[in-house]
Amino acid sequence: VVYSIMLGVFMSASPFWGFQALVTLCFAVLFRLNKVISVTFTSFNVPFIPLILFLSYSIGATLLNQPVILSVLGAILIPYLLGSVVLSSILALAIGLIFSILLHFTRHPDKNT
Repeated sequence: VVYSIMLGVFMSASPFWGFQALVTLCFAVLFRLNKVISVTFTSFNVPFIPLILFLSYSIGATLLNQPVILSVLGAILIPYLLGSVVLSSILALAIGLIFSILLHFTRHPDKNT
């Protein structure tokens, strides 16, 4: 379940806009993960889209030692793509860790004392 959530969150911040659910479904089938949970978590990004776009671009520009310039689309494409992969990975790991802890405590209530 946690890997399904992580896949969905990773894909939610990935640069596959418009194809996130389809790509997620393909990976869920390939890795034998829960398809419903994976696709559901691709919607994780909806309230955070402006923040995800800005952070993806900023992370990519920083990793490429480029200044953060928001006025030219061509200048931000490569940093955005790189940053989105990094941000997607960070979000997937963080949310996966949170859900792993939550699921651990909800599946083993007798061991929580």
